Amino acid sequence: MPQEFLSNSDFSVISFYNSSEESKEIDGLMDGAKMYFDTKLADGDWPDRQVAWYRIDIEKYPDMAFDESNQPNQLITGQGWNKLVHF
Repeated sequence: MPQEFLSNSDFSVISFYNSSEESKEIDGLMDGAKMYFDTKLADGDWPDRQVAWYRIDIEKYPDMAFDESNQPNQLITGQGWNKLVHF
């Protein structure tokens, strides 16, 4: 992932998927996860933070696969970990 994309938000949720049924099923969970996350933010249950959601078709863009195995994968990364815990 280009660093400029990852640095524009506190966190990035990335799904590296292909055309296999299992991969499409797991990638499909992204919609529900994003909806749940957005609801928690809107309700004020969770502190506000900037999260970017990405999907990458690794068959179409193999150079953007998570690793050399070119297998589907999911990744959460970010710079906002210090915002998660408040004492």
